[in-house]
Amino acid sequence: MTQTLAGVYNHGRTVIKGDTRAEVVLTDYHLTEFHGGLRAELAIAGDFLRIADPAKVQVNGWAGGVRDLQGTILPGLGTRSTRALRALDPDFRELDTRVILKAAEAGRSLLHIPGRADAGTPAATPAGAIRDLLRLARHREHDRWDDGFVVDAGQDGEPSEVYFCEADEPDEPGAPEALDPATEPGRWTQTLTAAGYHVSVDPHDEDVLRVHR
Repeated sequence: MTQTLAGVYNHGRTVIKGDTRAEVVLTDYHLTEFHGGLRAELAIAGDFLRIADPAKVQVNGWAGGVRDLQGTILPGLGTRSTRALRALDPDFRELDTRVILKAAEAGRSLLHIPGRADAGTPAATPAGAIRDLLRLARHREHDRWDDGFVVDAGQDGEPSEVYFCEADEPDEPGAPEALDPATEPGRWTQTLTAAGYHVSVDPHDEDVLRVHR
């Protein structure tokens, strides 16, 4: 089993005769045909992924359309929704192929691992630790599909800031119920104070929590 199988070149095609197992399969402007079985956590098809036998496919999450070998769309596979990209680590959700290929070469998984901070906010930083704590407590983090919390690192020794942000694409198929921005900060405060953090409301912005040890 490999971590990432990526086709990102816009010429020719790749034909895979045998069975394939991978964490993530990505086809980005490169025609990729699977003539055997395919098992993956996430397949990002982009309308360039073709399947010989749908019965041999086990994919937990789809983003993009899937076709048979003749180019006809397979209605039972794939999806127009991009919500499955939430399975990716936030560093890779923009599908920047340069970043993805660099990570694959380094042997880094593209999948989001609960409890692991992103490269921009490592767990060793106060903001990274707060972010991990809220994630592990199953509070919803903001991304382009979901409402949720955002953590900003404090500057020059100031406390970190936590605030609510609405989804950029809230109406995608499968979107969960919208969160209430009036009640979410109270839930975050309970989690943070139980873990030993000091939480106060920013005196200049009542929608922002200031969080520190």
